[in-house]
Amino acid sequence: MKDLSFILVAFSIFLFGNVLADDCSTLNSAISLFGDDLKKKFSGSNCCTYSGITCDGSGHVTEIKFDNVSTYFNDNVPEAFDKLSNLQYLTSLTLTNFRTHSLPPNIGNIKSLKTLILNENFYSCSIPDEFGKLTNLEHLEMKNNFLNGKIPDSFKNLVNLKYL
Repeated sequence: MKDLSFILVAFSIFLFGNVLADDCSTLNSAISLFGDDLKKKFSGSNCCTYSGITCDGSGHVTEIKFDNVSTYFNDNVPEAFDKLSNLQYLTSLTLTNFRTHSLPPNIGNIKSLKTLILNENFYSCSIPDEFGKLTNLEHLEMKNNFLNGKIPDSFKNLVNLKYL
């Protein structure tokens, strides 16, 4: 019986370590694509200890808050959001004061999101139609931007949206 208990504990540690490594590797890869300012702020192997990152008990990244980073996005931003879409347990994403002028349509690929906060980013564009793919979204904020155009027809797919 002791052998079975040891095996279960060892397997749990192995499994948790792999989950943590996978999510952290994915997050670190995305952070490196966002640019040097974020890379400097978020470094290390355990992303669950980063300020603004929340993980669940299994080590899955569930929340990302990049508040007031004041970085300027580069050409790798769409790829960075594609990386974030691989974080299957990510339910909340906050990006404020990122100083970019367009909303990356790739955010629409992060289908697990329930909360998306994109305040004070100087967006001077229309809302991408791809945001309509965020069917789990309950809360969407885009305050203090310079958005133009109409709300996309695809927003009819956001049946869980409670706050806009």
